[in-house]
Amino acid sequence: MTEGIPAQNEEAFLKTLISRGLAPDEAQLWLQLCTISIRYIHGAEGLLKDGWQEFLAKIEAQRVAAKDKAKRTTRKRAPKGVAKARLPEETDITVELYHHMDVVRGRSELTDGLRQIEPKCDDPIPAPTRTGKYSRKPDLTFIHMATREKVVFEAKRLLDGSSIQAYRGLEGMGCFSSTDSPYSTGPIVGMLGYVLEDNVINWHTKLKDSGIVFAAIFGPVTLPVSVPYSWYDRTALKLNEAAMFHYLADFTPSSAKS
Repeated sequence: MTEGIPAQNEEAFLKTLISRGLAPDEAQLWLQLCTISIRYIHGAEGLLKDGWQEFLAKIEAQRVAAKDKAKRTTRKRAPKGVAKARLPEETDITVELYHHMDVVRGRSELTDGLRQIEPKCDDPIPAPTRTGKYSRKPDLTFIHMATREKVVFEAKRLLDGSSIQAYRGLEGMGCFSSTDSPYSTGPIVGMLGYVLEDNVINWHTKLKDSGIVFAAIFGPVTLPVSVPYSWYDRTALKLNEAAMFHYLADFTPSSAKS
């Protein structure tokens, strides 16, 4: 996955943002937002792995309860999806990560930059043509509490061949270029892939093979994780390209604690 792709630390990525037209102080703000967003996701990923079996048990209990309710309220057989689905849904993982982000923040020092960034889950987007239940809601949003600038991540499960289409489709990467309530107009956006089958290295390769061109791999010196990003076209929005990060969270059976 890393062959031929340059690595960037915070200083190098900051220079890239400035070369793309951001003022130095503006670039510094977005660098902070980006780095802390990744810290939140990485920390929450680790906590969810630690409690993965309990998480699966909770989901199974919900499914059994839904199946029993369906049997009580209708003579028809319960929907097959209730009975057969075994892997967590995208929403299950996203909400659990969000709860763990609160723990990550609570464990940080009061002077930590984490305290300046607030994570949100399903935070509605203001739009001229949508409101209420029709509002579009990104999966995870990280908001700078002083400036209110936001880095938005849209999540998708990575399971099989159809997952790439969903990841790159209108409800995946397309959320950031849609003229109907685009998820972000900022210079940095993100995709969050939940790897449930195969492995992270192979999924990075599959994303590359699908046509995504990784410009660099961002590796903050403060984190034991590196995340590739690509430049995402937003011509339809009359905006410059955004740096789109592709964070793949490893939730395969071999990665989770038993």
